[in-house]
Amino acid sequence: MKIGLICDNREWTVGEKPYKAVRDGLERLGHQVRVACPVGPRLPWATRPDAVFVWNGVHGVAGRLRAPLAELGVTVFVMEWGWFDRFAHVQIDHAGFNHTASWSGAGWGDCPADGPERFRRAWGATPEPFRSREGYCLVLLQVPGDAQLAEAEIRRPGTLVEAVEAHAPPGLDIHVRAHPLHPWSCGSGRRVRMTDAPLGEGVAKAKFCVTINSNAGNEALAWGCPVLCVGPALYAAAGVARRTTVARMGQELVRMASGWRPEDAAVRNYLYRLACRQWSAEELAQGAPLRKVLADASPTPV
Repeated sequence: MKIGLICDNREWTVGEKPYKAVRDGLERLGHQVRVACPVGPRLPWATRPDAVFVWNGVHGVAGRLRAPLAELGVTVFVMEWGWFDRFAHVQIDHAGFNHTASWSGAGWGDCPADGPERFRRAWGATPEPFRSREGYCLVLLQVPGDAQLAEAEIRRPGTLVEAVEAHAPPGLDIHVRAHPLHPWSCGSGRRVRMTDAPLGEGVAKAKFCVTINSNAGNEALAWGCPVLCVGPALYAAAGVARRTTVARMGQELVRMASGWRPEDAAVRNYLYRLACRQWSAEELAQGAPLRKVLADASPTPV
């Protein structure tokens, strides 16, 4: 196959993202790879590639080129950071990432046999069991403009905090943790309280967490903390977290405060399956994960 790889000059040079590992893996499988660092809306190749790999596929040049490529019948594979030990692992899929991936709505059957070990290596421990918990409601904020917020009813930190504050049952303490890349403060005279504690420490003292669809929800589940989300999310699709709308926020917060928690076995299976959908640069350079994602998008062998 003729496969294009879109990046930018800085990312290719710095090497923070595993573009070169993807190139090496595709070439190891026998494909012809053409790397391009476009700066405008025009397709960077004179001849049509069979497939193209891009990062994120929503923002920047890759986002602008994704639709024109699809119109030409080119399969676009979207790369994004993984879920555990995130910046050492990458997810890749022909439909999107996280809840937009092709497999996100599929039946959540048993994970592959190597799932528990893959998760343990990436996370550094086995998932903690769900027990009765006391503590506050921990609201986990995200960066406005995050690509996975596009389909969410709420898309901004302040709106989420206001909704939780307005609908939480009396007596429930509410702590808010801003995203590390987007400082945010609720100000004074509010029911909520800000916390700058490390995520693990904040989750350890929480009865449950509320978020739109942050990856921090996956980490909370790994620590044995129940999650309520407002936006589309993998953990909601898998049935291991509850999802609410603003209209149902009050009743769902009461349910969470009353001690709702998912089944341990279902959460473990979910986390292990995610660990099998993320790969290191070393694995990508060997080619096996790329053979899998190419096969998932093609009815014929690749």
